[in-house]
Amino acid sequence: MNFPRISIVMPSFNQGMFLEEAIRSILDQHYPSLEFMILDGQSTDNSRAIIERYASCLAYWRSEPDQGQSDAIAQGLARATGDLLGWVNSDDALLPGSLCAIARAWQENPTGGLFGGNYILFDKEGRITRCKRHPANAGWFAKRGIFAFNPPGSFFKRQDYEAVGGLRTDLHYVMDNDLYLRMIARGTRYSYVNRYLSVFRQHEGQKPTVFRQKAQAEMARWQRELLPAELRRYALETRWLWLFRLWQVINGNYLSMYRDTARLKGRLWQTVAWE
Repeated sequence: MNFPRISIVMPSFNQGMFLEEAIRSILDQHYPSLEFMILDGQSTDNSRAIIERYASCLAYWRSEPDQGQSDAIAQGLARATGDLLGWVNSDDALLPGSLCAIARAWQENPTGGLFGGNYILFDKEGRITRCKRHPANAGWFAKRGIFAFNPPGSFFKRQDYEAVGGLRTDLHYVMDNDLYLRMIARGTRYSYVNRYLSVFRQHEGQKPTVFRQKAQAEMARWQRELLPAELRRYALETRWLWLFRLWQVINGNYLSMYRDTARLKGRLWQTVAWE
């Protein structure tokens, strides 16, 4: 198998209680062509000490003030040399085998530019709360205002990322939707990986929870003001939500999510055989 070089950026700030778990979820993949960077915003907890323990496994790390999550991610991606790029937040994780699954998708779909799959929701203790499955044609729905992507398990080709000017650092909550929409609208093809790739932690300290009103306000402003005029109609096409839900019923995703959630809910994500 031809392994593409995969660059992963991990933005971090005062997430020491989750940070080592996130780091290990990437290193324990034993992916043979990995470039892994951690950009910490000068945390005041034990984050720096944790990062220093893994420094020899990192292509780059720093712990210094930045302008927030988007700024840290953009700085890291600017340094990245991989064929495929992506980011994993320091309170999330990748599931075992995810990077090899992405590499296979890259090899089997040479015209693809954005690769992603399904994900798991888990709580502060790492126990599974819900399983989420995306449709294979998530790119089609993205052009109609329905975003079925999740950053911890999504990777994109360098040239597609650079072609749209990279990540917007003036966005702090919807920077992922903005990036993926600009890429897809420009012609980037989405390639679906039919497996669970990542786990997304829900806890009281996460940014969308603490700053829910700010996140909602930024989403509304992004949809109506910050997007280029030619893309604005995509973000406002919420009338297609009914079709998305119907399609998820027809393709069996809702049934699979219910079944998988019933089977896995309450288990620690590390105790599940994900292959």
